[in-house]
Amino acid sequence: MSEWKKEWPTVAGVYWFYGWEFKPFQKDQKPSLCFVEVRNTAVKGTMVYITKGHFLYKEEGAKGLWSEVDLPKLPIL
Repeated sequence: MSEWKKEWPTVAGVYWFYGWEFKPFQKDQKPSLCFVEVRNTAVKGTMVYITKGHFLYKEEGAKGLWSEVDLPKLPIL
């Protein structure tokens, strides 16, 4: 199992994000677990973070921890 890190992923892949997708509007708002696809963009070194049909942005207050998803080896059909 991968460990949890504060740093946003810089390599394309799939990750777990545990935290707040947007800046919390209420102090008692609970963090959530999200499955995030991280993709490269046309701009070298720039990534896009996609979850639940929307993008995650640091600038919008997304804050939490990241862990790489350990995908199983697929069988040969």
